[in-house]
Formats: sequence, structure tokens, C-alpha cells
Amino acid sequence: MKKIALIIGHNPQNKGAYSEYLKISEYDFYSKVLDVLFKKYKEAFNLKEEFVKNIQDKITIFRVPNTGYSKEMAEVINTLEKNNFELAIELHFNATAEHKQHGNTVLYWHKSMEGKKLAELFQEIMTSYTEIKKLDLIPISSLKQNGAYGIMKSKCPYILLEPFFGDNKIDTDKINSEKMAEVLFLFLNEINQVKISNNYSSLEEENKILKKALLEIKNRIGEILDEAL
Repeated sequence: MKKIALIIGHNPQNKGAYSEYLKISEYDFYSKVLDVLFKKYKEAFNLKEEFVKNIQDKITIFRVPNTGYSKEMAEVINTLEKNNFELAIELHFNATAEHKQHGNTVLYWHKSMEGKKLAELFQEIMTSYTEIKKLDLIPISSLKQNGAYGIMKSKCPYILLEPFFGDNKIDTDKINSEKMAEVLFLFLNEINQVKISNNYSSLEEENKILKKALLEIKNRIGEILDEAL
């Protein structure tokens, strides 16, 4: 099992984008989502509340308000390294000035095979479960790109999720904290099911393996949705 860190984007003072449709900021949305997520773990595996709360506190990383984004993120990276995390997932939602864009995407280090595979895995689950469309993935290769700091500075694989646009009703009609928690629950449970290789020469074979795994995930999500109807 990978030791995974969940990083809530922004901080209590600068809460990120605000969704007029969901009536919540990025920071508050994911604070709520993670509470729902760990409640799901408690119920699914019949765990004691104290145990689940302890795990939640250990793997959830908050950006502490500081003198700027870079210093805040430097503290996040230090926490990842100090606690030997093997994967970092930063949580956001999107917004644009025009309010016309909709869909889900993921940012990842452009040379990271694992990051790209995990990004594709997340998109498959997100789209299958919520019907929010896939956008192109965003490979990060420069610190000048938005959201690049953690991805480029982290020693462990690091992805940044943008699962929907909070300023577009097409997306917000399909998402809420419960659904987002369910998507993360499915994603985290599937992460260790996909074999990841650092051998770049085996890209074609790895893609075949990933596509097969994604098809199995899609079928399982279909079964979950059928049972809920």
C-alpha cells in the first residue's frame, strides 16, 4: 500500500475559487469532502472513529498561511519528505473569467510515467461516476505554470486534481461533496491495483495494462450505479 498524502489546496485565509453554484470555496469544499471520505472508510471497513480520525490527521496536509505561495508550498514539500510519503494528491476545482469552460483535468510532471497513469486513472473514474467530461491532461514542465510548485519540487509522484469547474453549472449540477468523496474513495482504492513501472521503454505494454485496468474500473462503477438506482 502506498503512503498517500491528501493536500487541500489554498488555506483558511485565501480559500481559492468560490463556486456560486455550490456556495462554497475550494478550501471549504475539500475540507468537507475529506470528512465525508474518511467517514466512508470507517463505515466500509468497520473501523473505530478514533483510528480513522488519527489516519485522517496524519495524511491530510493543509497549507499554513505564510508570506506567500512559495513558502507555503515549501512547508508542504518538507512535510511530504519528513513523513516519507510515496504519493501526493493536491485537491482543487477550476474556474475561469469567462465561466464557459467545463470538464475535468489533472496536472502531472511531464516526465513522470506514474503521474500520467494516475492522472488517467482518476479521469476515468471521475468521468464514469459523474459524467463530467474529460479534458486534456496538463503536463507540467516549468515552475511558471500554474500549480507547478508541488509537482516539480516533490521527490515523490505528485498530481494536482481539477475535477470540475466550480463556476459552470454544467459541471456543478453533477457534483457535490458526497460524490467527490466517492470518486476519491474509488480512486484511492484502485491506485494500488494498477502496476506502475518506471521503465520508459515499456510504455506501449504499460498502456495496454492500464487500459485493461480502466475498463475493469468502468465496469465496476457501472455496477455501483446500477445498484443505486
